[in-house]
Amino acid sequence: MSRRNQIRVFSFRYQKTADAMIREKQCNCDEEQDVTYKVGDIWHYETGNDVWVKVAVEYFPNPTSETGNSEVAAVREKSERAADQWIQAQYQGLPLK
Repeated sequence: MSRRNQIRVFSFRYQKTADAMIREKQCNCDEEQDVTYKVGDIWHYETGNDVWVKVAVEYFPNPTSETGNSEVAAVREKSERAADQWIQAQYQGLPLK
């Protein structure tokens, strides 16, 4: 499969409590080859009190340098902000912690 069909997906886990949505500090980043999603798509699924928000980003190879690591960190931060905004829009009655 060509790289143009590949994306990376950051997955952020939030725990729903009675009075807040709490984002876990860690996230997952996976390579996807599914053409269902495209760069910029955001989707979610829920299991019990866990809400997973997934953000599709442009494909990047595994970083092999400090520059590569910092570029991935910047993409992760942008994805995290997008996931936080999505959570805040969907769960307006619960503040994000």
